[in-house]
Amino acid sequence: MFSLILHGKKSIELQKWRNSRILVKLFQNASSDFSSSSSSVIAHVSPPQDLLKGKTFTVSYLVDSLGFTTKLAESISRKVISEGKGNPDSVLSLLKSFREKFEESLKKVVEMGFDPTTSRFVDALRTVYALKEETIEEKVNVYREIGLSVGDVWEMFKKFPVSLTFSEKKITQKFETLKKCGLVEDEICSVFKRYPPCIGLSAENVKNKTEFLVKKMNWPVKSLISNPAVLGLSMEKRTVPRCNVIKALMSKGLLGEEGSELPRMQSVLVCTDEDFLKRYVRNLDDDQLVAELMSILNWRAEKNR
Repeated sequence: MFSLILHGKKSIELQKWRNSRILVKLFQNASSDFSSSSSSVIAHVSPPQDLLKGKTFTVSYLVDSLGFTTKLAESISRKVISEGKGNPDSVLSLLKSFREKFEESLKKVVEMGFDPTTSRFVDALRTVYALKEETIEEKVNVYREIGLSVGDVWEMFKKFPVSLTFSEKKITQKFETLKKCGLVEDEICSVFKRYPPCIGLSAENVKNKTEFLVKKMNWPVKSLISNPAVLGLSMEKRTVPRCNVIKALMSKGLLGEEGSELPRMQSVLVCTDEDFLKRYVRNLDDDQLVAELMSILNWRAEKNR
């Protein structure tokens, strides 16, 4: 029934995925997303009580014939029984249509080359299932209007499938926010391409983080453009505490050849806690200073317990 589809350098037969454990898991994950949108419709086309004496028939049908999870089948069955009226054939036809749409979406996502073993595959599946072709075209056009190409949007989707679900307001609002922070169009587009999740952040969040990094810490805008993922970091848990440690070291002339040289943004924020400690704290000979710096970082830990 399914043709062979190229997935990267491998040829995958979709029928095999349909019967695999991986697909079962993916279907379980994705089912919960589209069940909520379908439930309101299902509730209005419920079969009569003589067909559903209890919920055994419906649950068995949904699980055995359509492949729904038991949990989802029971949820749908309760909604169907609650009305106690309607045509059972209509209900079953509707449920089959959901399954067909899911399989069609699944086929598209596999063709796109997403790895079925990753959560990104599930995100792409949810996005493709939820959006109509017209809606996707509209979102692509919104991105094009701010300077991104169709190829750019595709690359963003591969990195972060949810990028196609953002509203026009959220996309343009984030563009204008970064523009007010001093970035030009090409720079903003670069940030979006490198770190699509930033589009989903609030305007205030992006503004506060950008101003802190560029104005208070004096990192150049190009550092932010090269490391846009820092916009997704917690100010309270990571950015501010680490930057306070850097400020303390600079005030004592302990950084760089001149003593007060600001390190690269990446070396301060885009590293694990352990690497940060090794790089800026544990290599110091002054035990009192080490304790002082640790207190800055421990304050963060205590505050967030």
